[in-house]
Amino acid sequence: MKKVISLSLCMAVMLLCACTQVVKSPQIKTSFSQKATITIGDYSYTANVKFDGSKVYITPTSTNAKGMTISCDASTVTFTRRDMVNTAEKSKVSPYNPAVIVYDVITSSSASVPKKEGGNCTFSGKTSVGDYTLMMNESSDLLSLQIPTADFYVEFVVNS
Repeated sequence: MKKVISLSLCMAVMLLCACTQVVKSPQIKTSFSQKATITIGDYSYTANVKFDGSKVYITPTSTNAKGMTISCDASTVTFTRRDMVNTAEKSKVSPYNPAVIVYDVITSSSASVPKKEGGNCTFSGKTSVGDYTLMMNESSDLLSLQIPTADFYVEFVVNS
């Protein structure tokens, strides 16, 4: 009888432990750097997209803008090319600026819980230019960003 009670208690403890297992949702990396193709309407270009935890940097690698960097944080947008540095308040820059859009999406997605779809995760939310969908793989590499109402799309390159 003692063995049955002991066995029953052990099984109850094992069941309770199994029920309290926490599954952690993948989150956007606190810093990353990925190559991407950015498409706005009919215009498309390649760029390096970097996030350092507080600021997004977009550096085009094709077109005449090659070598220019646009950075955006919570309050400032900065345009840099060679010796030229131009800074503006974020509120005075077009909300369609790619650095502004990516910054707004990354910072709002970091606070949300993604939906799992197959091996990928999808973040959804709103920006001032429309609803977005941000896809990420299980390794927290960004795959794509879409804002259809703004005709804005980003396809990220995943390094294998």
